[in-house]
Amino acid sequence: MDLSGLELEVLGGKLDTLLRNYYINNVYWFGAGVYVLRFHHSEGGDKLLIVDESLGFWLSERRPAEGQQSEFLTKLRRELMRAKLKGLRTIKGERLAILEMERNGQPLKLVLEFFGGGNVIGLDGDGR
Repeated sequence: MDLSGLELEVLGGKLDTLLRNYYINNVYWFGAGVYVLRFHHSEGGDKLLIVDESLGFWLSERRPAEGQQSEFLTKLRRELMRAKLKGLRTIKGERLAILEMERNGQPLKLVLEFFGGGNVIGLDGDGR
């Protein structure tokens, strides 16, 4: 089972409303393309965004156990820690989501692809 483009579009809009202006507090990896992004806001507490490259993404209230380590996770944490979510958008009819963030005044994007084997792609302000 996977998310259709329409379901992802609706979910993306709801998550944008809930997570906008939250900061990434930590990133966990559980292997097999499953990540947890822990968002924090001083007035709203923590919110956990589960990202499964093959299924989609959703919020959870369950705290993750400590995940696995990898070189990619280390780099992802370094780039995303304390990044502020400026917006989360989807592209109509596509199974991907783009988290637009800012860290130290620099724009960042995290592209989540939910088709095939899925992908998590981090981009700087120049799209690299």
